[in-house]
Amino acid sequence: MRGVLDGVWGETEIPNLATVVAMNPADIAESGYELSAPLSNRFCHLGWDMPVEWWNQQHIAGFPAPDAGSPLPADWEQHALWARTLVAAFANARPDAIRKMPDEAALRSKPFPSMRSWTQAERLLAACRALGYGIGDTKGALPHDVLVKCVEGCVGPGSAREFLTYVGELDLPDPEAVLADPASLKLPDRGDRAFAVLTAVVGAVLANNTPKRWNAAWAVLAKATSQGRPDVAASSARLLAQHRPADTRLPKEVSAFVPLLKVAGLI
Repeated sequence: MRGVLDGVWGETEIPNLATVVAMNPADIAESGYELSAPLSNRFCHLGWDMPVEWWNQQHIAGFPAPDAGSPLPADWEQHALWARTLVAAFANARPDAIRKMPDEAALRSKPFPSMRSWTQAERLLAACRALGYGIGDTKGALPHDVLVKCVEGCVGPGSAREFLTYVGELDLPDPEAVLADPASLKLPDRGDRAFAVLTAVVGAVLANNTPKRWNAAWAVLAKATSQGRPDVAASSARLLAQHRPADTRLPKEVSAFVPLLKVAGLI
């Protein structure tokens, strides 16, 4: 497991290592046993099924060279906060869906949801978005097949379907537009969707944290409080307070959250 996760094999450490494993189903594998749950949970599982018709055509004509697709752009990790925002919103709405250890031993060798596998899914979500394989970017649009396979491969098909359905219904406003005009904020009635909106705004600020944007985020949270959602704004306020830019004065909008932030030791 350490080799797969950290790239350390015995006395040898291999930096920037990507581990790819191929195996047959346990019933036809040489050793005949399933992967352990801890090892299985460290992989994105991609099933491979070769239809007989396709195999029959290619083994006569010759199999085509593999197509590796487009390389990831250098700035692909800029989408990581977007991915974390979606998973955080889902975790807030469906906490029971984040950790589900299968009861059957055979299912533990397949993808299942855990905090580790959701974190891996976030990275793949960010990579997919960088390649244009989006989700929820256009209302009513279906997620790209590649993105679906990546999420399913990390957390399993059931949890992936639940997550993708949830995200497809969020219809989040552009956080940059909200930051540019905090007065325009109109929170959804549902608490989980309101949480997602505010988390997206704070995530956008943390990706480019300037005093002006930090202050604008407090104006957004104050607007949320005025709409009767101080409970939803509280977690975002704590996160925002933890990342105060150097030499930045506290804006007046912080006053509504002073008791909370004092208890948390943030001011």
